[in-house]
Amino acid sequence: MTSVSSGKSGTAALAADPSPSCICGAPLFRGNTSCLRCGSLTGYLPDRGWLLAFTLTRSRVSSPFPTYSNPLPSLTGRTFKPCRGRTTAHQCNWMINATDPATQCLSCSLTRTTPDLTRPGATDRWAGAERAKRQTISLPP
Repeated sequence: MTSVSSGKSGTAALAADPSPSCICGAPLFRGNTSCLRCGSLTGYLPDRGWLLAFTLTRSRVSSPFPTYSNPLPSLTGRTFKPCRGRTTAHQCNWMINATDPATQCLSCSLTRTTPDLTRPGATDRWAGAERAKRQTISLPP
């Protein structure tokens, strides 16, 4: 993916996004919640449109939720927390700024009704619907 940014001169310049690969070098895929090779937590940053691998910076012992960071220079000083939807049947992989009081990402916060997951096939259908919603919301304007 590429994004267009405007410099001081007013001309448009293309800035390459980081490739979707883990810190270990393995490729990452849109729906991953962890690296298939090394097991690192992976997540999508909706404000950047990037899928990245993250390392633990603060465990649940020292805070109400674990926080994670990524070594990219453009993310220096920023920490993130996984969306609460990561622990549900649909396994959301979006990340939220650690300083944000929200526990859900934009996509999961739009869900108003959860289906009856005791019905056969409901869990898979809900996971598919949530995955499609995340893909739709993450499309560039």
